[in-house]
Amino acid sequence: MLHPVYLLRTEAAGSLSLQALPQRAWLRPQVCVPRRLCLFESVPCKGLAWHERRSFARLQAARLAPFLSTGCSAAVRNGTLMLWFWDQAEVLPALSAAGVDPARVRFMAEPLLLAPPVGSGERRLPCTDGVDVQRLTDGAIVASAWVQNTGPGQTEQRRSHAWSWELIGAEALRDGALPGPRTQPLHQWVWRGALALTVASAVFTSYWAGTVWGLKAQRERLEAAALGTTARLGNLASLQRQASQDKDWVTTYQRLGQGMRWSSLLRALTPSLEKSGVVMKEMEVRQDEIRLAVVTAGAAIDLPQLLESLAAIPGIADVQLRVNVDVTQATFSMRAPGFMNLATVAAR
Repeated sequence: MLHPVYLLRTEAAGSLSLQALPQRAWLRPQVCVPRRLCLFESVPCKGLAWHERRSFARLQAARLAPFLSTGCSAAVRNGTLMLWFWDQAEVLPALSAAGVDPARVRFMAEPLLLAPPVGSGERRLPCTDGVDVQRLTDGAIVASAWVQNTGPGQTEQRRSHAWSWELIGAEALRDGALPGPRTQPLHQWVWRGALALTVASAVFTSYWAGTVWGLKAQRERLEAAALGTTARLGNLASLQRQASQDKDWVTTYQRLGQGMRWSSLLRALTPSLEKSGVVMKEMEVRQDEIRLAVVTAGAAIDLPQLLESLAAIPGIADVQLRVNVDVTQATFSMRAPGFMNLATVAAR
């Protein structure tokens, strides 16, 4: 539900009155106390936990209260507690004259409803009937002085809610003074305790329900990841076995052919192949044993002539023609002891 917002204005006679503003507030009516009526103090509070802020603000407000009946707004920003004090005895008659119940009102110092502080340095904030000269440190107000306007002034656009969580004005000012320890009937404490227990139980249940669902989802993700990892490991093992077999084949082939003087063998074979009009298709070597496949461009191969030419090469022996049904191709087997390295021959 939306509630009215009032501003305390000073009449010509010096008394205060309530002026309704166009803004609206949630939960309860709101009274904006002008900066002119406030005294400002700041207290460092770095390291203060969020749940300790309200108690700390109430303690500091009670310690620093400058009036017999003191009203106060308090807020924390970037490790600094900011307090605005006013004389509640001066404010309450205006509420009574307007028929507004002080027990239902939320009091708010005017600077909390204007532009929020940003950065560091000095800032001049226009407000009702004057200017609030502020010194900022990391977005917190550490010092403030009000200067009255000597002519017509301009006021910042007011907000419907404070730029920082207000710690005192919402519940502290009920009888016109800062609160001390409060006592309440037993049944209210029992009712509040039961409500708090119910809320805590709901929060506890929701927390563990969310935790269980989160753990279940995490378990499913881990199981899926494990299955994927297992599949990848199987593929990796298969690839490693295949790579090992390929490596063994290459090693064996290199070992079997490492004793052959290839360049000399190829130079010796080239004249005979060119004379017969054929080219080498493939060659397989095992120790000094050679399998040679040749192919022609289209014409039939003169096999007797090629067989005789190969057998006449020095260092080549046991040349034999293998069966081949294609007249454009021929395969020969032979030995090449004359082209083996001497160290390999000695080792054999």
